[in-house]
Amino acid sequence: MASKVKTGIDIQFIIIFSSSDTSVGTVYLKNIDSVNHAAELSMFVGEDDENNWSIASDVLKLMVHYAFIKLHLYRIYVEVLKWNVRLMQIYEKVGFMVEGFFHDQEYIHGDYVSVMYMSVINVTDGKEYYNQE
Repeated sequence: MASKVKTGIDIQFIIIFSSSDTSVGTVYLKNIDSVNHAAELSMFVGEDDENNWSIASDVLKLMVHYAFIKLHLYRIYVEVLKWNVRLMQIYEKVGFMVEGFFHDQEYIHGDYVSVMYMSVINVTDGKEYYNQE
């Protein structure tokens, strides 16, 4: 991961909760493809509580804006475990659309889990993600 960050293939940000100056998570743009103007987004935000879900939504809007405006990407995609409905809803709220499922894609804790693939396309040069409520 460190070598991919150094070469610009991956970009990583640490999410800091400003009121306590505490790290609550991380967000990545991975496998940035400068030919096809695409990247995979991956995010981890702390514990499963309402405040962190709100933070996740805000961070996601900022990352999409950053990817579209600063990196001039056209497409951002994510992988979501099928049971993670809350995260799917956050992605949909920001504009990601379901592209498809890979059934039993991951083997986690003794069970196979399906993975949903979602993406958002930059059709307005990222302007709708700036100052979005």
